Order: sequence, then C-alpha cells, then structure tokens
Amino acid sequence: MEKANVSRRRFFSTATVLVGAVCAGCIGVQSQSNNGGRNTEMPEIIDSVEFDSGENIDVSRESSNPPETPPEIEYNSRNNTLSIIGEIFYSSKTCDELYLNDTTYNGGEDRLVIKIAYREKPDLTDTYCSDAADKVPYNLEVILATDSIEEVKVIETHYFPNRDQPDIVTIEEI
Repeated sequence: MEKANVSRRRFFSTATVLVGAVCAGCIGVQSQSNNGGRNTEMPEIIDSVEFDSGENIDVSRESSNPPETPPEIEYNSRNNTLSIIGEIFYSSKTCDELYLNDTTYNGGEDRLVIKIAYREKPDLTDTYCSDAADKVPYNLEVILATDSIEEVKVIETHYFPNRDQPDIVTIEEI
C-alpha cells in the first residue's frame, strides 16, 4: 500500500512539473485571447494583441528614420483590427529588445494608449553588450472587442542618452 502511495506521489509530482514547464512558456507571451479569460493588463476593449519585432518586418515607408518618422497606424473596420508598424531607436542590438510596455483605454476620450519601449533582454547570458545603437522595426496587431474607437495614441520610448524625455508621441484619429 505504501509503495502505491509513493508511486502515485511520484506520478503527480512529475505531472505537475511537466504542466508547469509547458505553461511557463505561455507566461511571457505578449498575447491575449478572448477564450474565457482576460489578461488583467489589457483593457476590456481589446480582444487580442500580437507584437513582433525584428529585421523580418517590412517597414514600407518612404523615410525610415526613427524617431522623426512616426509609426503607421491603420484601422480596418471590417475585421476590427488596428495595425501599427514603426521603428524604435535603441541602445544595444545585442542586449536590448523591444516589447509592448503598456496598453490602456481612456473611456472619456475614447482613446486607446499603447506604449512600446525597449528593455534589456531577460534571458541575457552574455555580459558583453555592444555600444552599437540601432533601430529595430516592430509590428503590433490589435483586435478590438468594440466596433469603433475615436483615437489611438502610440508612445514610443527611444534611446536618447542626452534627453530627459525619450518618449515620442503619435496621436491618430480613427
């Protein structure tokens, strides 16, 4: 009987570790879907968010010069999708990454506020970081739970070592 209890404990311990390992990868994903549970960090008007950055993103603008060139913000009313494509200037290509910093909604102004910034890579294993500042393109796709919003405000945090305020703000009426 005691051997069966040990075997049962071993099974549940192993199963718990495996489930934890599988779910651990989901925690860092910057995505939310409306399949029963909402991410508490996302406003209610957002169904899902997908954020991607890197050289694989095509920035099809005439002038690609962040931060002087604001991001492209497009709203597709047929599928309720907001698409934002831009570039952020950051301090180190080897040690930094872009991320979706925050999303908020101001109901009084009917304004969605999206903050995109850079940070040190969380899984950084090398202690050497190049001093080579660079720009990196990003693409943000937002599926809205509502059929319209009045305004989108995108706040990009760029690397400006000699400025007190590194944020560039773009406001677009939808």
